[in-house]
Amino acid sequence: MPEANEQLRAARERTPSRRVPGAHMGRAELAEAVNALLWDTTGQRFELDARAVARWERGAVRWPGAHYRSALRHVLGAAGDAALGFRPTSTPAAPQAIAAYAEPSPQPWALAATLARSSADVVALDHLENAVHGLAEGYPHTAPAHMWPSVSALISHVNALLADPMPLRLRRRATVVMGVLTGLAGSLWTDLDRPHDAASYFDVAELAAREADTPDLAAWALATRSIATHHTGDHGQTRTLLARAGQRAAAESSPRRQAWIAALTARAAAATGDAQQAHRALDVAHRCLGLATEPGVGTDFFDAARLNGLVGSVYLALRDTTRPAPAIRDALTRRAPHDAKGRALLSLDMATCLVHDGEAREATRVAVGALESARGATVAPIVARARALRADLVRLSGPSGARELDACLREVVGG
Repeated sequence: MPEANEQLRAARERTPSRRVPGAHMGRAELAEAVNALLWDTTGQRFELDARAVARWERGAVRWPGAHYRSALRHVLGAAGDAALGFRPTSTPAAPQAIAAYAEPSPQPWALAATLARSSADVVALDHLENAVHGLAEGYPHTAPAHMWPSVSALISHVNALLADPMPLRLRRRATVVMGVLTGLAGSLWTDLDRPHDAASYFDVAELAAREADTPDLAAWALATRSIATHHTGDHGQTRTLLARAGQRAAAESSPRRQAWIAALTARAAAATGDAQQAHRALDVAHRCLGLATEPGVGTDFFDAARLNGLVGSVYLALRDTTRPAPAIRDALTRRAPHDAKGRALLSLDMATCLVHDGEAREATRVAVGALESARGATVAPIVARARALRADLVRLSGPSGARELDACLREVVGG
C-alpha cells in the first residue's frame, strides 16, 4: 500500500477556502482552482477533479505532471515540489535528503562559475539566468531585506564576470542578467523607501538594456521603474516611462509583457484623469493577454489575476463606484495566498471601495487585515497606500474614524 502524501493534504488544509469563510480548501475546490489557473496561464482546458487530488493525497501518484505541480505550487503557496511531498518515482528520496537539497551552499550559480572558466562559460550563464529567474519569481512574496543579500551577491559576481574579456555573445547574455538584477535591486530599494538608491539601480538596468541591444529588457526595466514613480505620485513621469516601455515592447516582447505594460499605462492614465486613454489601454491589455499561450516565467509574469487587480485600480482612480470591487475581488480570489505584498495592496484597494460606499467600519477591518497579513513585508508602497486610505477615512468619519488604522500602522510599520 503506498505511503500517504501527508504534506500535500496538510498544505491543502492550511489553505483557506475561497468559498466558505473559516473553512479550509476542499479537494474539489482545489481541483477547480488548479483548472482555472491552468486555463488562465496556458489557454488549455484541464479536467482535474477531486478524485485525482485524493489519489495524490493517498500517495498513489507521487509525481504528477509538470503543469499540475506548477499550478499546485501556486494555489497552495508552496516553495517547491518537495514542500508538497512530490518526488520522482524513479529516484525516491528521504525527506531529510529533500531538505538538504533545498538550500545548497554555495549556490549552483557559484559552483558553475568555479567550474566553468573558459569553454564551459555557457553553462555558468545558464545557472546564473536560472538563479535570477528564481529571484524574480520570488520577489512578490519575499521581504526586501531577505532578498537583497542574494541580489547583491549576484550583482557583485556578474560585475566581476563582465570585467574580464569574453566572447560577444556571452557578454550580451551576462549584460542582460545584470540588467534584470539591477532592475530587481531598484524595486527592492523602492520597497525599502530609498528612492535615490532605487533610481541609481534603475539607471543601470536601462544602460544594460542599451548595451545588450535588447528592447525587451528595456521595456521591462522602464515598466518596473514606472511602478516606483507611480507609488511616489509622480504620474507624469510614470506615463513617460510607460510610453517608452511600450515602444520598446513593440519590437520583440511577448504578448504577456505587452499586456502588463498596457495595464500599467491604463492605471497611469487614470491617475491623471485621462479616462479615454485608460479605457483604450485596458482594451489593449485584455487583447494582448488573450494572445499569451506560454506560461509566465521569470520577469514575464503577468496574468489574469494581476490584470484584474489593475482594472480595479483604474476604475478606482476614475471614481467609478460600481466596477472596481468585482475586479479586485476576483483578483484576490486568484492571487497566490503567499503573495503577501500583492494581496495587501489589493485589499487596501478593496478597503477604498468600501469607503466610497460609506462602509468605514468594514473598510477599517479589511485594511487592518491587509497590514497584518503583510507583517514583515510591509513595503513602502503598502504604507503609502494605507496612509492614503487613512485620509479617506478621516474625510468620511473624522479623525476618530482612523484610530484603529492608526494603531495598526504604529504597530506594524512604526508610523
